[in-house]
Amino acid sequence: MPSVFRRGKRWYARFKDADGKWAKEAGFTDKTATLQLAVRREHEADLVRKGLAEAPQPKSERLIDEDLKAFRSALANKEVSEDQVALVVGRCERLIAGCEFPKVGNIDAVSVEDWLAKQRKGTKKKKGISVQTSNHYLRAIKQFTRWLSRHKRLRDDPLTHVEMLNVAVDRRHDRRALSEDETARLLTTTFNGRTVLGMPAKERHMLYVMALSTGLRASELGSLKKESLSLETNPPTVRVKAGYSKRRRLDVLPIPSAMLAAAREWLKGKKAGESLWPGSWAKNRCAGKMLQVDLKAAGIDYQDADGLFADFHALRHTYITNLARQGVPLTTAQKLARHSTPVLTAARYTHIEIADQHREVEKLSPLIGTNMGQTRGISCPKSSSDGNEASDEAPGEKCKNPQKSEGFCETFSGEAGIRTLGRVNPSPVFKTDPDSTATAVTTSVSCEKCGCSGALSGTNGCQFLATVDVDLLAVIEKWSQLHPSIRKGIVALLASR
Repeated sequence: MPSVFRRGKRWYARFKDADGKWAKEAGFTDKTATLQLAVRREHEADLVRKGLAEAPQPKSERLIDEDLKAFRSALANKEVSEDQVALVVGRCERLIAGCEFPKVGNIDAVSVEDWLAKQRKGTKKKKGISVQTSNHYLRAIKQFTRWLSRHKRLRDDPLTHVEMLNVAVDRRHDRRALSEDETARLLTTTFNGRTVLGMPAKERHMLYVMALSTGLRASELGSLKKESLSLETNPPTVRVKAGYSKRRRLDVLPIPSAMLAAAREWLKGKKAGESLWPGSWAKNRCAGKMLQVDLKAAGIDYQDADGLFADFHALRHTYITNLARQGVPLTTAQKLARHSTPVLTAARYTHIEIADQHREVEKLSPLIGTNMGQTRGISCPKSSSDGNEASDEAPGEKCKNPQKSEGFCETFSGEAGIRTLGRVNPSPVFKTDPDSTATAVTTSVSCEKCGCSGALSGTNGCQFLATVDVDLLAVIEKWSQLHPSIRKGIVALLASR
């Protein structure tokens, strides 16, 4: 029966091989995973003894450098960009050298985890790497071992059970989204600025505009040519080749119509087949350096008080955040951002700040100052200060309790959910609701003190002007349709301004 035993940090699998002899194999730091390995090995040996499978190949004697070279070629053949190939293979090479693996058969999970832990810890002279960087190294070496296993260069993937660490506990370079004001200042300052790192001001201006309008990454923008833009189609689009897209497939994204005129004018000086923004700025990661210069000129902090950064990738964060600010559905925003999951779009790239939140809560129905179960001081339109009817424009009977009301009633109640307008003294006091779509709305309310009846319309009680957004043009358009008492109140409001 297969079993496991432990030596130091590592567990070892013990099983009978195809010849019926006891064998052992280095497992993992996890006991359960190592036991599963032992069971699998004994099952494979049993199949070999019964002639249902071939005997496993002996461990390769090839040096690991040969496998790395083949891995590099395999990545390049999949149309992965040269920069990405160099990045992945370079991380593998540094990790393998640090762990001193001479052959692929020597790769083991414990050594990999130990090396990554040392890199995170750092030394007195050198700061340790972040958890996210550690995960990047682990992702690269796991990609290599998966490739080895799939191509039968390695019997099993030794890093299958090694998991990524939680990056939330060690965030060192979180980004933020630019506000509308910061975006306007950045673009204006850049357009009128100077040449930075060999790129003229107007070229950088269009670079930022394209990044903010499409959410493209710096490497993707650096790959664009004149024919990548289709400005005359409906809708206008930009295409990113699979080799430069992070998803490794052709991406076609819509371009906002608002930038078409400027884009057409800018493209007149570009030649077909040439890069829209020539130079090695993308390859050498200079986009962020250029942006820092322009941010400083615009008076915008590169790192804000919360420690969040406004680097070039923050323009992508701004694009996605602006989609949320405009109420774009999350699923649509996910597709525009080209994310694998909406969680990434919402949690990592969408930055809804307190000002954005405040604008949304302002849309809630008002609770204070309304007649939702509350009373307000307001005048009865049937009475005047002398106890007579206020005017011919307020039809109805004389106020039943003029002496008590002294021209206006102190308390008032009405239909729930309607904010009413009236007078707390002989001068009209109007409340406006900027989110109201109504120009003038009336509601039936009851005077609590005088008990007036014979309302203008609706239920018993006095008729009052309700919530109104004083849109002057709309009022003028509907002026003839308004009740005379409402017209009188609006005139008094305008006179008081």
